[in-house]
Amino acid sequence: MSAPHEFVMPGRSDATAAFELLEKLRADAVRSINASGVEEMSTPMISVIVAGGEALRKKGEQLLIKSPSDGFVNAFSDLGLFSEMMKLEFTK
Repeated sequence: MSAPHEFVMPGRSDATAAFELLEKLRADAVRSINASGVEEMSTPMISVIVAGGEALRKKGEQLLIKSPSDGFVNAFSDLGLFSEMMKLEFTK
């Protein structure tokens, strides 16, 4: 079970999952993302995470990434966005 305001990313985080996360971020219903089970992640999902993190930073808040898997980290790296990923807050 996920904590309130936590989005649990599916193993294959595709555009459908990205849209779901986007809607929750717009509704101010997400403050953390559990990324422990990510095996593959789409470009739309990365875009939503980066934009969501930036939007929260502008409000003086942080988007917390919990237990990022190798698949999560590799997806950012593959797109040359490792530095954007490092702007996010992480925890185990």
